[in-house]
Amino acid sequence: MRKIIMLFVILLSLLCVSGCSGIAPMPEKMPPDFDFSIAWGVNKLNSYNSRTNLLIKDLGDQGSAQVDLAINNDKMNEIYDNFLTIDIISYPHEVYIYGEGHFVSPSIELEITVMYKWGSFTVKLPCANIIPDEEIVNGEELLVVGNQIIEYIKSTDEYQSLPIYDPLYL
Repeated sequence: MRKIIMLFVILLSLLCVSGCSGIAPMPEKMPPDFDFSIAWGVNKLNSYNSRTNLLIKDLGDQGSAQVDLAINNDKMNEIYDNFLTIDIISYPHEVYIYGEGHFVSPSIELEITVMYKWGSFTVKLPCANIIPDEEIVNGEELLVVGNQIIEYIKSTDEYQSLPIYDPLYL
């Protein structure tokens, strides 16, 4: 009898692991514990995390600089709504916007993580370079939303207060 119960427990555990591996659907309204992080650029050395309010700017051979950036609730709601609109958690964990096997060097990368009570979800665009003559086949909406967030961050007084660095690559 113990063997049967143990087998049942193991099978139930396996079923739960296989069926519970994803993040819960995003609610229509932004939950109070919603946060996100975004990293971009060559080697994703530029980053922002709304949970810690830490913004890091890559300064190339000069290292990096950091500052606290608190995004107001209205902007957080807008970002959340954009993630909801593109259904970010339906994306695979890696998206090759020009199709798999297409690489550009140096590769500009983008990584976005959404976080809330029920878990977190990360999606990476390993080769997010914009090439005007190439046709984007995957993740265009994700790239647009990511670029909107980056442009907003770069427009803040906090980002503007960081040292200016004119990199060879973005």
